[in-house]
Amino acid sequence: MNKNTEPAPSADVVTINIGNSHTTAMLWSLPNVVSETLELQSDFKSMLSIAQFACAATEIVVASVVKQCARKLLNDLMALERQPIFLRIDLQPQIEIIPQPAELVGDDRLAAALGALSLDGTTPWIVVDAGTAVTCNVVIPGRAGELPRFEGGLIFPGAALCLKSLNQGTDQLPELKSAAFENGGFDFIGRNTDQAMLYGVLAMQSAAILSMIEGQQAMLGGRARVAFTGGGAAFLIEALRRSGGTKFDIVHQPALVHRGLLAAWKAAR
Repeated sequence: MNKNTEPAPSADVVTINIGNSHTTAMLWSLPNVVSETLELQSDFKSMLSIAQFACAATEIVVASVVKQCARKLLNDLMALERQPIFLRIDLQPQIEIIPQPAELVGDDRLAAALGALSLDGTTPWIVVDAGTAVTCNVVIPGRAGELPRFEGGLIFPGAALCLKSLNQGTDQLPELKSAAFENGGFDFIGRNTDQAMLYGVLAMQSAAILSMIEGQQAMLGGRARVAFTGGGAAFLIEALRRSGGTKFDIVHQPALVHRGLLAAWKAAR
């Protein structure tokens, strides 16, 4: 494609998060207005559509936990004569990574931590990202000129993986997709097999998340705020509230990873 024939970019920056299951892209006009969002499967076929969407922005910032898709996106963008900025390769996040080796900490975990600090940089955060895997991470703001610290956290299987394991590890339990949660609601008594599986997974995950958050808050002296993000966040929050287990306020921010990418890009400008 000839750059001279392309329309002028309509946004300042696009942030792209390539996750294990889905890839999302957000167009931003400064200071922090989202004009359009695209979500597709994380596969080779989708990367060209993501690249074409990204051309609407002047700058392209990418985080990825799927190396093959990241390479495909890079090739597609280069074919469109665009050069992306990759987190931790071209753009170093201004945060100290405590877990070692640091390179094995996922881009999405770091970006979500930066996103939480962009909402409130004065307090520690516990960040729950409910995707293919569920992560529960702690980030502490910087003091006296020091960098904020990504302390680490916990990881366990997300809803889709739990449902998949129930189907593949048994003879009679059906195959259910995570999308089934959208119409499944939540209760503590399932009236059929599908409900028993859906409610059971939600109850298990909400209990696990509650335990993790309470344990991390205790280690932080009870002063951390809690943020939820990811495709499964709304279902987990509903299960937590229905169970009456939450003794803390929840900030639900679906775009937390993207806000972190935007904050990292702004800091480097």
